[in-house]
Amino acid sequence: MPAHAPGRQFRVTRLLRLAGPLAVAVAAGVFSAFYLAPGVDTASMTRGPLGPVVWPKAMLACLLASAAVVFLVRLWQFAKGVPDDVDGGKGEYHEGRGAAAIAVLLAYAWALPIAGFAFSTAVFIAAVLLLGGVRRPRTVVLTAGIGTVALLYVFVKVSLMPLDRGKGAFETATITLYRLLGIY
Repeated sequence: MPAHAPGRQFRVTRLLRLAGPLAVAVAAGVFSAFYLAPGVDTASMTRGPLGPVVWPKAMLACLLASAAVVFLVRLWQFAKGVPDDVDGGKGEYHEGRGAAAIAVLLAYAWALPIAGFAFSTAVFIAAVLLLGGVRRPRTVVLTAGIGTVALLYVFVKVSLMPLDRGKGAFETATITLYRLLGIY
């Protein structure tokens, strides 16, 4: 193999690392502009400044901005020849955790119509905290509980979004939870 091949492979690998955040930024922008609730009259569902598409559009804007920042940082590193070190040289980055996080996100999307937003979100937040290395049970339970309650108030009480309540016993438990929290 020629002496320049490893260097070329290194540059190609680094260029490919630019493609990921750029693709995410473009997809978030396109999805927000063209595919968010197509064919749904969201204007008639909006009461006041907040409506059913405000939160998803805000999250997509944050995703676009974050991906753009990652892209620009990687582009700057590539241009300057800065070593491509994903974790600052600490050796703490694990591809397995990233794959597990994607699996947790897919499980969350699958569980939403079955267990409802409240219970699925609490479990999702707890799982993400555990994947992130948080090991204190009180911290995990309080963060998942308080975070879920805060999201319920923002989405159901303030934004008037009809979140999925789940099926069967989950629906009954969600309605009971909403009543206990004074949401409705």
